[in-house]
Amino acid sequence: IGEKNGISVYDDYAHHPTEIEAALQAARDWFPKRRIVTVFQPHTYSRTKALFTEFSKSLKLSDVVSIMDIYSSARETDTLGVDSKLLTKEVGKHQKDVSYTGGHKETLKFLVKTAQPGDIILTMGAGDIFYIHKDLLKAL
Repeated sequence: IGEKNGISVYDDYAHHPTEIEAALQAARDWFPKRRIVTVFQPHTYSRTKALFTEFSKSLKLSDVVSIMDIYSSARETDTLGVDSKLLTKEVGKHQKDVSYTGGHKETLKFLVKTAQPGDIILTMGAGDIFYIHKDLLKAL
């Protein structure tokens, strides 16, 4: 997506645990000595619930993880008892540096506070996460 102040921003459409693991492994292979900050926006309550355990393990290759609110589809009207705060807690069993960051505004604040020169910021999800890139590059 871009680079500013030594911080590189990448995006991947990954929204399934297998895709997330593959994207993170590729980032590790390409940038073995750089810190990877992953922002994940889960897509749909039904997928998040069905793959809850798998999602919690899929982010372990990242150094820092930010979990945004679940991006619901128009067809879903029920949260099915799952949310991003619960997912953050579950991810915490496998990844020590994980934060629930909610929406775009809060996530942007988190990234500006957290990012350091040399970092790779990798956003992942099939929702509206891509809207954060322009503001992020301006704010870094």
